[in-house]
Amino acid sequence: MNKIVKIFMSLFLVFALILAGGYFYFRNNLSPVNSSQEINKVEFLVEKGSTPNVIAKNLKNNNLIKDEKSFLAYVRLNKLDPQLKAGNYLLTDAMSVKEITDVIIKGVSIQKRFTVPEGFTIWQIAELMEKEKIMTQDEFWNLAIEEDFPQFDFLNGLNKDKHRMEGYLFPETYYISETENPKKIFEIMLTQYQTVRDRLPENKSGLNEREALILASLVEAESMASKERPVIASVFLNRLELNMRLECDATIQYALGKRKEIVLYSDLEIDSPYNTYRRTGLTPTPICATGESALRAVYQPEDTEYLFFFAKNDGTGEHIFNKTYAEHERQMRDWGYRQ
Repeated sequence: MNKIVKIFMSLFLVFALILAGGYFYFRNNLSPVNSSQEINKVEFLVEKGSTPNVIAKNLKNNNLIKDEKSFLAYVRLNKLDPQLKAGNYLLTDAMSVKEITDVIIKGVSIQKRFTVPEGFTIWQIAELMEKEKIMTQDEFWNLAIEEDFPQFDFLNGLNKDKHRMEGYLFPETYYISETENPKKIFEIMLTQYQTVRDRLPENKSGLNEREALILASLVEAESMASKERPVIASVFLNRLELNMRLECDATIQYALGKRKEIVLYSDLEIDSPYNTYRRTGLTPTPICATGESALRAVYQPEDTEYLFFFAKNDGTGEHIFNKTYAEHERQMRDWGYRQ
């Protein structure tokens, strides 16, 4: 009898372990494919008449789920089959199976997509919004200047003028419904800035958050090559430490209200708080929409002694960096900028 009991208990234990293993395997397959901070967005189409099997296969092909059978088991265990709706959805590989099915069940499809490029000024963003028929410029400026957004602490204390939102409407591709409320669109963009801000590395610049954003906007406007941004940030920080004028051409263009391929000597005389050729320190506000790369460059700048840089005229968008003015002038002559 004892032998039979032992056999039974052994079989029961094996069965329990198999069940436990299966349960944890199933739970793992319902978790997000990607747990890193760098998520991938996917426009996912569920065509009319698509079966759960087809949806599962397409989700797997788009690397949005780990396992088709686990997705199907979740859907069927929760009796969700008839609730899955056709539509074009924005999904990410950081979403769990539950989050994905919730989106498809709600049936809120992507209807409009717009992109705010890195380096756009607040005026360019206003023009973009009207061009894309997202909101009129009057609506945009009323929100940018007058509207309160108390949930965003970084806006506290800023002057309610046309510069208030500069740098905070984060450059990104956004997906919204055709009838999205203009204020909600602002909140979506401000939330994106907040999200990026909160995942930035330790701030080693010596600047506060506002100052770092302002400097990052200068780095954004001056750099095309992402790898150079921490070096450009170091140049500006070195100049600030020595109380040297930043002499940033992009600030002149901002003061002029237009982009110019060549900034003339006469342009440097413009009387503006954004003229960093005549005034020391940072500009009063950011000068453009600033991406995460430029923000990271300021938070974690290179350790250099560079004080000068200029753009190569070879179409690469890269720069030459120098420690002294004499070397800077010599290099400028070598590159044909000086006689």
